[in-house]
Amino acid sequence: MELTVDNKEQKLKRINEEWNKLIKGQEVDKSIVPAMVYESWKRCVEYGVDPYTPVNELIPSEEDIKELTSYQNLLSEYGIIIEVISEIAREVGLICRIADKYARTLKVIASPDVLRGHFRAGNFFAINASENIVGTNALFLSIKENKPVQLLGPEHYNYYFHAINCSAAPIHDEKGEVIGVINVSSNCYNKTSIQTLGLVIAMAKVLDNHLHINKMIEKLTVHNATMYKIMEYLSSGVVYFDEKKEIQGYNRRILDLLKINGNAKEDAIKALIFKYIMELGLLEKETETINQEMLLTINDKIESFLVSNRKIFIGSQELKGNIVLLENMESFLKLHGSLRSNNAIYTFDNILGQDAQLLFAKQMTKRIAQSTSAVIIYGESGTGKELFAQAIHNASPRIDKPFVAINCGAIPSELIESEMFGYEAGAFTGALKGGKPGKLEIASGGTLFLDEIENMPLNLQIKLLRALSTKRITKVGGMKEIPIDIRLISATKKDLMKEVEKGNFREDLYYRINIFTVELPPLRERKKDIPELVDYFIRTSAPHHKIQIDDEFFQALMVYNWRGNVRELRNIIERALVVLGDDNKLTVRHLPDHIADAFFKSRVEHRIETAKNMSCSSESKGMLKLAEEVAIEMTLQEQAGNLTRTAEKLGIARSTLYQKIKSSKRLQHVLKSYE
Repeated sequence: MELTVDNKEQKLKRINEEWNKLIKGQEVDKSIVPAMVYESWKRCVEYGVDPYTPVNELIPSEEDIKELTSYQNLLSEYGIIIEVISEIAREVGLICRIADKYARTLKVIASPDVLRGHFRAGNFFAINASENIVGTNALFLSIKENKPVQLLGPEHYNYYFHAINCSAAPIHDEKGEVIGVINVSSNCYNKTSIQTLGLVIAMAKVLDNHLHINKMIEKLTVHNATMYKIMEYLSSGVVYFDEKKEIQGYNRRILDLLKINGNAKEDAIKALIFKYIMELGLLEKETETINQEMLLTINDKIESFLVSNRKIFIGSQELKGNIVLLENMESFLKLHGSLRSNNAIYTFDNILGQDAQLLFAKQMTKRIAQSTSAVIIYGESGTGKELFAQAIHNASPRIDKPFVAINCGAIPSELIESEMFGYEAGAFTGALKGGKPGKLEIASGGTLFLDEIENMPLNLQIKLLRALSTKRITKVGGMKEIPIDIRLISATKKDLMKEVEKGNFREDLYYRINIFTVELPPLRERKKDIPELVDYFIRTSAPHHKIQIDDEFFQALMVYNWRGNVRELRNIIERALVVLGDDNKLTVRHLPDHIADAFFKSRVEHRIETAKNMSCSSESKGMLKLAEEVAIEMTLQEQAGNLTRTAEKLGIARSTLYQKIKSSKRLQHVLKSYE
């Protein structure tokens, strides 16, 4: 999750406190300081770097400056691109610096006013940003780690860098070797400074892929709009289509994602890219697609991608092209795993099914998403309440803000208040030294999802009601009120009005959160959706296998009651695929016993009913005798005439089974068919 202006100052303060501890030789709280920064701090201490050395003293020798001339080709090679970057830096008011692989500055790009306000230009030009000289800095770490790095003020080891934020990204040659780095510096308290990492990554990617970018730029008629969009998303795989849906450019990342040989002929590469993108169906849509999960089959393997399609318009909204962006979903989730609880992944496209009640719920929530009103989602466990909550968030104007989920039934009552509202330092035994923000504060600007809200303690319901009414919270152990702006979505599997009548839920809170109500149908009421759901679960759980499904497998799923709803179905399919092993066809025997038995029972009942209808009343056998005979017949067929397994399945002795078969011509005929 990108750092927001709302919590930036608090984070800077906490990191600064840890920096002061380090300088004083005290223990640093590693949960506050990023691991990469902490390791760099430790190295700086070992190097004996003076954290209070002024910047204007960090000048390399004349010999070092002479050596820099051998790297001037790094600048001349990218001349026109450097000019574009220079224009952006000057217009935005940033200091952009390009350095070689040894962290020695080659070029400083900024307006004279900005340079005068931050550094003396003559001194800044030749600074060597090696860690053992100036301490922890984004430029050096980006080279060392070979990845984009952003450092906020006090994350720098040198005190004189605490007033700036720095974002850096490495530059590579055609072999992928680091040959330099681009670094952007801005005032630490500038409201836009936290957004510079995406810009510097885009700049570095432009330098990395300058040949492809140049071809794209030459063919675009809307230079500025397209350039900014390309630069914004170059960390993903990028393909540019003109208004005729012809590919005019792409970057190397798209070839990696789609497993296309970059050494192939240009026409062949474009043909493959075109094939995959058209399978996604993006270009035919009138609206843009933003961060939607989609599947592609690449080399007989199903791959999951996070996909966006940005449309380029000029003048009177005339469409001039599309920029398609792909990111590997698994890589995305790994990268953002630690922040996933504060992000909504799913959209309405992820909600599968054609049931009328489900479609009505989707249609209604799509309209609700555009408002900021509170919503209650009713549904049994496993019906997809959080899926709908995330979809509402991602269809709302708050899509780029936090989505914070809390399960009110999963947190002990004595901890839920501090979890929701946060606490100040020293609020209770075991509290973090710097305190902790609560979920409501973290969700500010975005959406708060309260699952199983019926389990929220009454005393906390009062505090939540006040927070929703005043749009302010007070941390546990604190006195200061903190303003919040949240969109509340609640979920419950109980009738909240009945809980109000029982005294388990506050009536005033109920009416505060119950502006819109959405009811989700249980799976047993929309069994026609089961085949579509099963197909999806198989494709995502076993993408490498072509699985066949026996008709009786589906019949068994349709008979079952599904108390656990879609979640239970997903788990059953995952289990069946594990039991399947190297086979390629799912049958009833791959299902758990309770589902197979329910299916068997339904077949017996159906067979008995059929037998009753076919028999004359004067000749009909007693119901018990008929049921017994049908059960034996079906089990014999299921076990292919094996008497031992049939007896075990029926829970009777083999001799008893033999006697019952002997007394029935019908069963004798069945048994003989297997001899």
